[in-house]
Order: sequence, then C-alpha cells, then structure tokens
Amino acid sequence: MIEERTDERNLAENLGVARVVLRGIRANELEAGTDWERGHGGRIEYTAGGIERVREILANSAPENPPQEGLEGGEGYPDPNSSPKTPPAPEDRAPAAIREIETGKKNAPTEAKVTRLPMNSRILFARIEGDEADILVRVRDNALFVRGMVIPVLQPPAGGAWQLGRKHPRWKGRW
Repeated sequence: MIEERTDERNLAENLGVARVVLRGIRANELEAGTDWERGHGGRIEYTAGGIERVREILANSAPENPPQEGLEGGEGYPDPNSSPKTPPAPEDRAPAAIREIETGKKNAPTEAKVTRLPMNSRILFARIEGDEADILVRVRDNALFVRGMVIPVLQPPAGGAWQLGRKHPRWKGRW
C-alpha cells in the first residue's frame, strides 16, 4: 500500500503558514520516518499522520505573547510576506566631499607616493600625504612603478581599492 505524501512547500501553502514555522514544528514535535521523510532531491515529504499532527499542533498553539511588529504569531520568525526594511543611507565620505569642494570636480585625482610593490602584479600600495595608512591601488601591471614615485589616484565611490588616475607609465619610474 502506497501512502500519499505532501511536500513541505505545498503543505505550508495549504495551511497558510510560513515554511520556517513548519520547519520548527518538524524539528521539535515530529518524528522522522513516521511523520515525515526526506524524498527525492532532499525534499521534505509529510505523511498523512504527520499532516494531522501538524494541524493539531497549529490548532493548539495559541500565541502566549501578542505578536511583535514584523513577526507572525509571536513565534519569532519574520513574516515572509512583509517587505524588507530599507537599509540606512550610506554615510557621506568626508575626504571626497572636501576634495569636491576644493576642486569643483566630483572625483578629482589625489597625489599619492608609492610605498610598496607586492608580489601581486595587479596592485601596489601608496600613501597620501598627511595620512598614516597605506592605500591599495589597482593597476594593470606594477612592473613600471618604483618606490617613491608620485602617482594620481582616484577614490572608489563605494570603498575598496583605489584606481590609478591616469594612463599607466610608458617607462619604469617615469611618465
């Protein structure tokens, strides 16, 4: 006799609950092998007895605490139908804002002095005058750069590695 089974996604849709709620019930209340099994491809399939137990548990579990904002049924799970909160606005980068006021250009090149040439030929380290830390600058090939060379660099709009502010040098150590 073949027993009819229902997968977790369809059961969640039919009962009107989120899958995370079913997952919590399965982990805490149901027994593997009798109430549910892993089907083809790792899909969770509930037996007829498992479906009845889930319905009983949902009927008997009234929320003890009133639901919090953004949570369904006081279970502590986020509501999948609610829209995600918008992330806060990115902070203004003071150096770029100052440079924009001084030069009148949004992303004007800044002068930096090459301090290190690592084994990775696609990057180099430079230091902007007045700063204590080195910055990472992406280049096509660092073979034509030498320590002490002054280069123009552009600050990235969203953080990360800086970029070279002009074409690469034609000769080693000179523009």
